[in-house]
Amino acid sequence: MIILFFTILGFAVALYGVFMEQQIKKNSDHKPICDISDRISCSKVLKSSYANMFGVSNAIIGLIYYASLFVLQLLSWYTFLLILAILGALFSLYLAFILYTRIKTFCILCTSAYIINFILVYFAYIQYLG
Repeated sequence: MIILFFTILGFAVALYGVFMEQQIKKNSDHKPICDISDRISCSKVLKSSYANMFGVSNAIIGLIYYASLFVLQLLSWYTFLLILAILGALFSLYLAFILYTRIKTFCILCTSAYIINFILVYFAYIQYLG
């Protein structure tokens, strides 16, 4: 049950990211509520060249990722769930490295997703051992 909760929470975070991307595309001066300063900014990340991987928005990838984890949990495919959760956490490490070393900002939305991803690995592992 807790894995379903965190996949829904992650999906909501990613969905908000998609919404913010759309708002920024409509108006490049749009300031989301997570833009607190130049050092704490979600829009700075969304406007960067790192906002898309593999030609797709990271937020869209997040929606697919969390939906996939949700379905795997419902199907009780715990091995696949754990593998995908680990891959997501590794991708989060990569994105966090870019965020803090290249973009040089703190993104509340991004960091929330990273934390959710590591929580998902923990609970997927506990469940797998189960």
